[in-house]
Amino acid sequence: MKIRNLILLLMLISLISLYAQVNPKSFGGSFSGIKEYMPDDVKIKGSLGLGPHMISGTQFGSNTMILRDENIRWYFHDDSKSTHPGMNWLFQFNDSVIAGNNYFQVISDSAGDTGIPLTIMAGAPDYSLYIKENSGFIGMGTSNPLTNLHIADDSNPTITFEQDGSCNWGSYIWQLKADHESFSIVNASLSTTPIVIEAGAPDSTFYFNSSGAINIGTENNGSDGIIDGDVQTSKLLLGYWTISSENGTLVFKSHSNKKVFKVSKSQ
Repeated sequence: MKIRNLILLLMLISLISLYAQVNPKSFGGSFSGIKEYMPDDVKIKGSLGLGPHMISGTQFGSNTMILRDENIRWYFHDDSKSTHPGMNWLFQFNDSVIAGNNYFQVISDSAGDTGIPLTIMAGAPDYSLYIKENSGFIGMGTSNPLTNLHIADDSNPTITFEQDGSCNWGSYIWQLKADHESFSIVNASLSTTPIVIEAGAPDSTFYFNSSGAINIGTENNGSDGIIDGDVQTSKLLLGYWTISSENGTLVFKSHSNKKVFKVSKSQ
């Protein structure tokens, strides 16, 4: 009888200890150092606060969840089999060093594949990146993109194409610039502007037709290019002929670079 009572007492103590671990507040305990495992779905009606620096009396406002810590990291561990996609992802907020940067980053974090595909710096202006509903149009600097890609700026919006040399090729930079005066292609590496289209240029000022012919001032669809208007140049190549100006004289040369005839001012 005594042995049975002793066994029952030990079982009761064990149950009380287990319950205290699951719900320590019921016994005046503390959450410090307690690890809880809940092998079932958990539903919380109300807001959730997480992190070592979470304090009592936190005002949630309209926030459903608040994370509070010195170095906030939110890790997504995919435990899929090796035959399935299993990339792990990390949301990282701000640097953990003194005088570091303030940002939000999305990081891929799996063996052999670690990268930072997305970074949003603190202070980025409104609508730095905006995807419009229904159309999927992308706006950069605007909340009302009118086409597939719409770039807006208060002055001289520019697209830069940079070959940065990271693959052992030389570094080089080209730019597309547009403003109220012109649209231009800029060789930023050499500080030259080889192509400029002024605002107000007429239709078909420069026209490539389906035959590969180049037309100036017309939309001719024939195999031969047509010039309809004035052309100002120091040298013009027409088929097997080169027309150039030398010291005020118009010179016609054949394909073999021989002067065939010339027209001077006196003629």
